[in-house]
Amino acid sequence: MDSLKDLKSFLQALPKLNDKDRESRVKRAKQDFYSFITTYLGHHIGLEYGMTKKESSKFRAWVYTELPKIIANKVTPTNKMVVKAYRGAAKTTLISRLFCLWQILRGDKRYAIIISSTLDLAKEGIDLLKIELEDNINLVQDFMIKKGSLWNNEELVFSVEQERESQVNTHESDNTEVLQDKSKSALKIATGKVSQLCKIKSFGAGKKIRGTNFLSMRPDLIICDDIENDENIESKSQRDKLYKWFNKAILKLPSRLNPYYHIMLVGTTLHYDSLLQRIALRKDFKTFSFPLLPQMPSNLDLLTKESLATFKPRGYILDDTSLHIKEILSDYLEDKASFYSEFQNEPLDKDNAPLSNYTTYTNLPPHIDSCFIGIDPSLGKKRGDYFALSTLFYNKKESKIYASSKGYKIAPDKMIDKILTLFTKTRKLTEHITIACEEVAFQEFFKNELKKKFLTHGIYTPIIGIKSNTNKEIRLDSLAPLLSDGDLLIYENDNLLKEELDTYPKGAHDDLIDSIDIARRAMIASSCINYKEALKATRDYKDKFNSLKEL
Repeated sequence: MDSLKDLKSFLQALPKLNDKDRESRVKRAKQDFYSFITTYLGHHIGLEYGMTKKESSKFRAWVYTELPKIIANKVTPTNKMVVKAYRGAAKTTLISRLFCLWQILRGDKRYAIIISSTLDLAKEGIDLLKIELEDNINLVQDFMIKKGSLWNNEELVFSVEQERESQVNTHESDNTEVLQDKSKSALKIATGKVSQLCKIKSFGAGKKIRGTNFLSMRPDLIICDDIENDENIESKSQRDKLYKWFNKAILKLPSRLNPYYHIMLVGTTLHYDSLLQRIALRKDFKTFSFPLLPQMPSNLDLLTKESLATFKPRGYILDDTSLHIKEILSDYLEDKASFYSEFQNEPLDKDNAPLSNYTTYTNLPPHIDSCFIGIDPSLGKKRGDYFALSTLFYNKKESKIYASSKGYKIAPDKMIDKILTLFTKTRKLTEHITIACEEVAFQEFFKNELKKKFLTHGIYTPIIGIKSNTNKEIRLDSLAPLLSDGDLLIYENDNLLKEELDTYPKGAHDDLIDSIDIARRAMIASSCINYKEALKATRDYKDKFNSLKEL
């Protein structure tokens, strides 16, 4: 609906459902969240009454099926949770509004609070629910909803018909199933209808909220919906202030006597030090994260603004298959920092990303003195890792290293062909080529197979093994000064590599960076070192260099 006025008109024109089916309809709606939506509120997800569709989004499917199970679990309850989802996933509509209402109408919750970044935004949700509870005749009559003493765009008090079971004494002669005792009297379960008062109230983030209660009840459902915005995450002092308020105010809201309360922090990750990120790291919260692209295209390096129209993405996974991948990739090309923050739940942390300060190049210099190819096979590593190939082009006159790196997700038998192709292209630039592969387990086997394949093609070039005697993190961190000083340049169109550099060490992958380090260590071990200058450095910095031979 375009406006609340349109929603009101739509609801007033709804046909009334058959009263004969009311009992089964309500029972089904209370048992299944998706049935509740399609029966009474389908217009909020683009459906007419009674219509269903196969859900195209993994996130929304999780909300319909898994979230109700998590909330209903009283054996191992998850009282506090973080739900991170990409912008446009419909998290506000589904969780903060419809799921909140469903919990109230089921009778599971009595006092729900919805908190947004501002009170005005929170009021929008209350306004929408208010119209539904006024004009959705099928919802109102099926659940016997009646207005209470407070009815405005900040808080709604209303009653809902609920079934209540009670034990009553009966006699053996009663025409019911009973549990008999020695006195020939028994107990039976009697089911009756009761009207249960409940409340939904809105608040703005950072506002006074401590001690709020309804009929002496503390809130049992607290939904913090995108309580951060571009303003209140801008400075560390503002982020600290919001975090302090969340700890002192929000976490103290539920009653200690109620073990089944729920606090839900729902939002989009706007900053690497945001409240959402801080809380997600806590052990007392369970985190559920839904990026728009759980798996980026494996051929991302071929993507540029110029090639977007003809680009054919491969190997990607999209949360919502109804969306257009080209439009999403256009957003990626336009502003990568915003893309990772708003759509991937991975805000870039330049302050704590030691390899993110790099310079790019678009063209190689006219003369290349030597090349070093580093191989990081995905053999024996975790599923999803890249087979990485990096080439370091060395220009002696400039004392610059030009890096180009590609990542592939292909079968092992295809890897050697990729290396052969790369070698052939590189040979046009220089005859001084060294290929390096790390000497561990499967990689050692791969190196030997590569040598055999090269020999069968009549190619005689050094293929060496590189031993790792240093912690991987220390090795990769050592690339930082080369990058920041501009001695190691990165090819502008190597998108996968740039992604790894921007997100290291917290990123999902570092395979391409690792292959660069392998090539760099091959370069150090080669004769391209200027020994005259190195010996001079040894004399000048005796405390830093024990021996040149250690290199």
